[in-house]
Amino acid sequence: MKLLIKIFIALLFTLEVFAQGGGSVALSDARSVALGKTYTISSRGINAFGINPANLAIETDRTVELKTIFPIPNLSYIIGNDFFSIEDYNYFFGGEVNAAGETVGKTLTDGEKQEFKDLFTSGSALYTEVNLPIFAVVVNAGEKIGTFGFSMADKMAFKVDIPTALFDIFLDGLQKSQTYSLDDLDIQSWYVREYSLSYARTLPQIFPKLAQEINVGLSLKLIQGFAYAGIEQLNTNIQVGDQGNAITVNSDIIANTAFSPSFGLKYDFEPDSLEKDSNPGFFNDPAGSGFGFDLGVSAKINDQLSVGLAITDIGSITWDTEAAEYASATTSYTLTDLTEKEKTDSLADAILGEGDYVESFSTGLPTTLRMGAMYKFTYKFPMMVALDYNQGFNNLPGNSTQPRFSVGYEVHPLSWLPVRTGFSVGGRAGFGWGFGFGFNTSFLEINFATSSMNSFVAGNSAKVVGFALGSRWKF
Repeated sequence: MKLLIKIFIALLFTLEVFAQGGGSVALSDARSVALGKTYTISSRGINAFGINPANLAIETDRTVELKTIFPIPNLSYIIGNDFFSIEDYNYFFGGEVNAAGETVGKTLTDGEKQEFKDLFTSGSALYTEVNLPIFAVVVNAGEKIGTFGFSMADKMAFKVDIPTALFDIFLDGLQKSQTYSLDDLDIQSWYVREYSLSYARTLPQIFPKLAQEINVGLSLKLIQGFAYAGIEQLNTNIQVGDQGNAITVNSDIIANTAFSPSFGLKYDFEPDSLEKDSNPGFFNDPAGSGFGFDLGVSAKINDQLSVGLAITDIGSITWDTEAAEYASATTSYTLTDLTEKEKTDSLADAILGEGDYVESFSTGLPTTLRMGAMYKFTYKFPMMVALDYNQGFNNLPGNSTQPRFSVGYEVHPLSWLPVRTGFSVGGRAGFGWGFGFGFNTSFLEINFATSSMNSFVAGNSAKVVGFALGSRWKF
């Protein structure tokens, strides 16, 4: 199980190195990120993958759209936490200057300890997400035939909810006659590749009094999973005896992992004599696979107002290669001497469980309901304002069961220079302020954005940093 902890850390740093929409809080293209992750109806053409497939057919004045790694790759990245900033770290752990002018470790007062604990009242999560569309193409075959699309995108995400009891132990040590619950620990991480085949078309005007134009779309997805690690069940606590000299751990935990054979990762329960080859590359052998689909509809009410509705990522992944389970079903372990390494190692094994291969296990996809409205108008410059509601149905990476609301605004002070901003509240990250701009020509569009403009304003008190960039060709 020690290996599992290493895996979580390795995945976290892998995400930072490898840096298409998916889930209610995940990042999408750079334009939508600048709009505060507002995209249900405002994403058009090739930017609609993973958001609303019906939008592939909206205002398609081009025959072909392309996304490639040239001239700049399409990339979205975010890293952050719910509770701690650089300013907080410097205050609590940056040390203090003594009478001799030397910087020494700071001893926290009872009041400062309580201030530290209060930081976690709104959450204790660490997370990072990377969205990397590798290639995408959209072909408009005409109004009578419809619009076709194909995309390939890598998605990587890591999140961990840290038990607040660990901070109590860190500050005050283990207290006599106390029980510390670790039930709020949650870890989810994965690296998946999504192949999406989409179709959208404009319906005949069967409801002319309701809308000028109604579009429908469908995306079918093949998912390849290259890595997964997550806690599926946890019921664990630490009990300290009346005299403080005995610790009892009651643990009931199940954690699943699966990794591509291309990574050559060796589990700690495998024999020392076993050798595995490591040859990671662009096309790795999958550790799991699955299918999913997106459904969407959009309507142009009049020349100014449009609305959209979509349900994305309906489906699941079956992990059946190098799949393992770590479990300690209702284990109770008492330790009376914390100085004996053999016993403390046994305690760790009792808490985290023993691992073994399993035939397979399944995870869902970050299923999400999306609704949005957009209004176009002109006041000196062409402008657009959009509203979004995104609701996730699970807490898988990139998703949240906490609803998220957003508003985005775009203005074109020059025909080739769009400027965008937007605000998002709810979801896992809470408040976010997006900002960005682009450069548009007749055949090429380049966009830059940040999902956390508020972090630049906040400076050292920021908790989240995110950015996005991308380009698309139009012919």
